[in-house]
Amino acid sequence: MKEKEVSASLTGHGSASVTVPFPETVEEAVSAWGEEVTYSLLRQEATKRLQSSIRSQLAQGRDQASIQEALASWKPGVGRPKVSKIEKALKLTSGMSDEELRALLAKIKENR
Repeated sequence: MKEKEVSASLTGHGSASVTVPFPETVEEAVSAWGEEVTYSLLRQEATKRLQSSIRSQLAQGRDQASIQEALASWKPGVGRPKVSKIEKALKLTSGMSDEELRALLAKIKENR
């Protein structure tokens, strides 16, 4: 384990820092804090990250079913596969009429 300095502040009350021995591996964490505490901390952080992913999906206007589909195989620390620009464009233009698509294509050609 290495010493780690951790700081915190509270508006109106100042700030403080403490230096504590801090595990550098899962094995060290289990040895220092026990398996139950280590797993509890892992679950708390993983839950927060999954909730953050759900919030991001909600901010994009996604519904419950699409959020479930997008996050069904979620793993912490692993990003979702990137959607290509073409796939994004197809999705954005899927509801456009033929006339709107022709106008869009003309604008694109005009700006090249």
